[in-house]
Amino acid sequence: MPDSTHLWQISRPWRRVVVLTLATTVLSALLLFRATGAPVAGASYTPPTAAQNPQRVASPAVPTNVAAPAPAAPPAPAAAAPNSLGSTESHDPDFDVAMSSAPAAAFPPGTELHAVGVYKGAPPPGQTEQPWWAKCPDKSDSRSMQECHAKYAGQHTTQTVTVRVNASRPMVLAVMSYEPVLWKIEGAGGNLRQVVLAGYESQQITGLPASIPVIVQTAKASSCPNCVRKAGSFYSYEEGKSEHAVAMGKLEALTGLKLTSFQGAYDENAFNVSGGRGGSFSADSVQSYVDRVFRDELTLGGVPVMLPEGAWRGLVFQKIDSPVGEDQMLVLVQVEGNRLRALLALRARTNRQRQGFPAHRACSEIKGYVVKAEANESFGPQLCEWVTHVTVPWTQPVFVAAADKLSAMNVDVPDIAIASGVHRADMARSISAVYYGNPEFRGIQTPHATWGQSAWHPGLLAASPEKQAYVDKQVRQTGFWYQILAVQRQN
Repeated sequence: MPDSTHLWQISRPWRRVVVLTLATTVLSALLLFRATGAPVAGASYTPPTAAQNPQRVASPAVPTNVAAPAPAAPPAPAAAAPNSLGSTESHDPDFDVAMSSAPAAAFPPGTELHAVGVYKGAPPPGQTEQPWWAKCPDKSDSRSMQECHAKYAGQHTTQTVTVRVNASRPMVLAVMSYEPVLWKIEGAGGNLRQVVLAGYESQQITGLPASIPVIVQTAKASSCPNCVRKAGSFYSYEEGKSEHAVAMGKLEALTGLKLTSFQGAYDENAFNVSGGRGGSFSADSVQSYVDRVFRDELTLGGVPVMLPEGAWRGLVFQKIDSPVGEDQMLVLVQVEGNRLRALLALRARTNRQRQGFPAHRACSEIKGYVVKAEANESFGPQLCEWVTHVTVPWTQPVFVAAADKLSAMNVDVPDIAIASGVHRADMARSISAVYYGNPEFRGIQTPHATWGQSAWHPGLLAASPEKQAYVDKQVRQTGFWYQILAVQRQN
């Protein structure tokens, strides 16, 4: 055989064969490591930078005026990107829902909601509204009258309506009209927290200090200082009319408050609004959940949810209406000092047409310590549970929003979590819940590792008694939680 050193010197093809062979060997080893998670000889693991492996991704904003997809047939979420640090089989796809970047403003407890509505404003006392022909200079000339009719007959006259406010409690005031109105607010003080300006034709408002925000929902454009425009419109001036319930429902959804009083008239020029009756939050609103403390049980989307032991604080809430029902997201937390003990994410959906929901993907896709699916029919009965280890817990939008709020509270956000999930659905309602237990709260530390090498991996868990005990306890708690959910009535 010729000397290999000599061949290297005199033969270019030989050199090419040797280089390609070495490159192929190295590439094969790297591909094997990526596929199996097995360590390469001589290599050491270094956690990637945030740019290489972000633990949290930005939550896409959803405009508040865009209707969500019907709960009965949501679009399939995009497939999760492979991640060397985490299992893509540990997230419940039911929580791949974009979160709004502009939640409704919260008001103090006891805030009252008062509404005033007219079809049109009335002239001041002693004056009458002139018909269109009264504005014609020459009523004897038919051509002049035709021109006058074309100019004035369809013209909408703006009248002034005065609203005198006596807010002895925190108050939100709504004023609305079909015809154009200049709303003159008198007595606006520190207790008037917000004004809603609604109607069909263009509306105007005056008499408010710059510190009071105005939410505008009119069909025709309405401009005013310190106004925030929202899509849609509504108005009501008589409680007995069909549009009244619709208008008040939109108003309560917009503010998160229950209506305290309503005054209406076909045409009027002045109203008096007095506070002091005491307000209340509407069910399923930001004020109903965020920063409130719950124990034992709460109701979300009409579904009673048993809470794990302890006091739970509302952190994030979102409610989106759809053509067939509602979609509500809620995150609760248990925090001690600057440490997160546990987090609970809930999603409740309703289908008024009683057509059911698509099969729950987590019931069949999640891998973990415990996975049980008694039923998972597409648009039929669904009931399942699971317990697993999550190495990238802050990637789905609702969890990103929760992590952001926790960080703003100076609460440490853990890199891993032991996640428990339960899900149940019938033809009318669906409830999904994911519980994040934080082992670091119990002093159980976990070094960075790939999913296959993690000490929490089911195949390696037995080597760590404290981790095994932590998982066993969560499995028992989830089993009890699951049994309660299975026997609850949802309708």
